[in-house]
Amino acid sequence: MKRSLPTLVAVLALVWPASPLVAASGAGKTLIEIKAVATGAHDCSGTFTLYLGTLPDDGTMECLRTFGVIGRTPQGQAFDTVRGTNTFKGKAGSLVMRFRGRIFSVPSVGQTSGEVWTGTWSLVRGTGKYAGSKGGGAYAAVSEIHTEQLAATYAGYFARS
Repeated sequence: MKRSLPTLVAVLALVWPASPLVAASGAGKTLIEIKAVATGAHDCSGTFTLYLGTLPDDGTMECLRTFGVIGRTPQGQAFDTVRGTNTFKGKAGSLVMRFRGRIFSVPSVGQTSGEVWTGTWSLVRGTGKYAGSKGGGAYAAVSEIHTEQLAATYAGYFARS
């Protein structure tokens, strides 16, 4: 039975906590969630939907990734390191985010090999509705190695300076 990126996304939905947008925001911060799907290894592009408050925004994204050295967790599990930038261009403006994290390989399911990505992100700058923005949070993602597709959820806090 062949499994694909939608199957990996379903698995991510099971292991990633419920949407943080349900929780209350604090001290002038608003919860933000970005769901993105991109294709490509070092240079990638794709689409996203951003949830900030009650109105969603969507558009295109571009990313640049650098892969680092292989490391091991204290328990001995191997991982690759990754860092980079994502640029989200939506109807309400654009956001640039820096991210860094770890990539863990997962066994093949049928003909699909995949990876689980986890890490942190921070906002660098924004335009339009997102001008003067600050914020950051965590992300979790799944990738399908054969197609170089990555589906990610970035969740955290957003504030205007």
